[in-house]
Parts: sequence; C-alpha cells; structure tokens
Amino acid sequence: MIKNNNLSGLSGSETVKNITQNFQDAFKEIQSFQKAYQEFVEKISELNKNLYQNTKSENPYELTIKEMEKEQSALDSEVKSYSSSRKQKLEIDKWMVGLKSFLFYCLISIEVRSGAIFNSNWGLQGVSPCCDLD
Repeated sequence: MIKNNNLSGLSGSETVKNITQNFQDAFKEIQSFQKAYQEFVEKISELNKNLYQNTKSENPYELTIKEMEKEQSALDSEVKSYSSSRKQKLEIDKWMVGLKSFLFYCLISIEVRSGAIFNSNWGLQGVSPCCDLD
C-alpha cells in the first residue's frame, strides 16, 4: 500500500515539476500558434474581400467579353461596309459592261454607216444601222 507521505513526495518531485513546466510551455506555444493562425485568417479574409471588391468593379472576364463584343461589332460593320461596297462595285461594273456594249454597238453602226456612204450597196450586204445619228 501507498502511504500518504509517498504521494506528497511524488507531487513535489522534479519530474512532476518538469512535466508541469512542459505543459505550461506547450500551452504558451499553442496560444502563440492560435494568435498567428487568427492573424493569418484575418489577412486572408481581407485579401479575399479586396479581391471580391476589385472583381466586382472591374471583372476581368466581363471586361474581356465587352472588348470582344466591341471588336465583333467593328468587324460586323466592316463586313457590311465591304459587302455594300462590293454590291455597288458590281452594279457599276454591270452598268459599265452595258455602256461598253452600247458604245461598241453604236461604233459598229457608225462604222457600218460610214462604210455605207462609201459603199452604196450596204443594204445588199445585210447590214442595217442601229441608230440614227443625224
């Protein structure tokens, strides 16, 4: 059996004092770690809040989409402008082809008429003037 004086001697021993001191040191370290961890969490929360505010006011994805829409709009207007210019050029080309055909026809008629003046039998050749230039 254990006697009372042995128990009191055990609690006052160096081993118990060292263990108690180690627990107190460990508790201080845990408190220091908890404080550092709390500061870390607060800093991360602040950075997250700032990031949220920045992305709310200047969302890089939204800015990129707006820039792409602007570029697409500019391309669309250029394509429409090119398309209408191309249509106008085709209409002018058709008109020029028609004008050239008309002028060529008139020049041939003038040539035939002028030849008819010098050659009195132009009607026998099966050629008739296209227009009256008198």
